[in-house]
Amino acid sequence: MIASGRVSPALYFNFGNALFKSGRIGRAILNYRLAGQLAPRDPDIRANLRFARNQVNGADARLTTWWRRWIGHLTLNEWTVLAAVAVWLWFVLLALAQWRPALKKPLRGYTATVGAAAALLSASLALAGYDRFEVKSAIVVANEAVVRYGPLDESNRYYTARDGTELTVLDAKGDWLQVTDRNNRTGWLRREQVLLFPDSRRLSQASRLSPLDLAATLQRESTLSP
Repeated sequence: MIASGRVSPALYFNFGNALFKSGRIGRAILNYRLAGQLAPRDPDIRANLRFARNQVNGADARLTTWWRRWIGHLTLNEWTVLAAVAVWLWFVLLALAQWRPALKKPLRGYTATVGAAAALLSASLALAGYDRFEVKSAIVVANEAVVRYGPLDESNRYYTARDGTELTVLDAKGDWLQVTDRNNRTGWLRREQVLLFPDSRRLSQASRLSPLDLAATLQRESTLSP
């Protein structure tokens, strides 16, 4: 792994475990989610992420919508490959029916089935791409993050979010982020109280680091005060 220079889900997973044991639940959740992006079906990653979330939200918390649970079964690359294969197979069946009219009727059922599968997989790919590139989560890493009604320190307090709370980012103004929680409460908090997921700059930098360098970077981050 070290010689390959590639980011490994095991690296994020093990670092998440270390952070969780040290009481840094928000940073642990971030690393479990990074590991989950690379290995979405790994049972240990999914179990530890669920356990960490339960510490924040309770055992009955359901943080994800049905479509996020659906697209979470595969990586973005896997959805891309499956959708591409299904679309090409559908086109091949259509072309074959045009080339050999006698096969049009026997192939009708197969063409309809493959077409439906291609549509479903393409929709899943679109959702996976939207979730990866358009939706950002803010994971609280402070002991308690104060969410206010406006992007000012003088704004009234709305509610507090504990370490590990996952919020959806709606907007940004300077050092402030507009966020909403799973109860649809919308407010503003300071950027330094959270870590963003996905952070394209962070992921781009991580992809160019060797595992040893990445581990050192993550270790430095873990020593920062939340």
